[in-house]
Amino acid sequence: MGTMFYGSARTPVAMPDDTLLLLKTVSSTKFRRKEGFMLSWVDSVDVGRGRSSVWMHDECDLHFAFESPERLPLDRERLEAMSVQAASGHGVELGDASLAAAPKPRR
Repeated sequence: MGTMFYGSARTPVAMPDDTLLLLKTVSSTKFRRKEGFMLSWVDSVDVGRGRSSVWMHDECDLHFAFESPERLPLDRERLEAMSVQAASGHGVELGDASLAAAPKPRR
């Protein structure tokens, strides 16, 4: 599990490394265009049982910390799904089924 730290308070948001890579890629693309978007997730039990949302924009403090030292391949289908969400009114919903990794083939 990787972690995105948001804002000067460094609020941690844990997610799988592959999802963190997608979020980093979508964020950097949106920020270069001076566009923001809403990011929402279900809080961990350590924080509570609610949901949280933050406004992602080009001037917010972000730190993307990946668990794995290796670069992961970018899943283009999932990247497109997250990009579409980021451009929508409700923003990116972490944990959304449309952002889930494709199931691995059985051997």
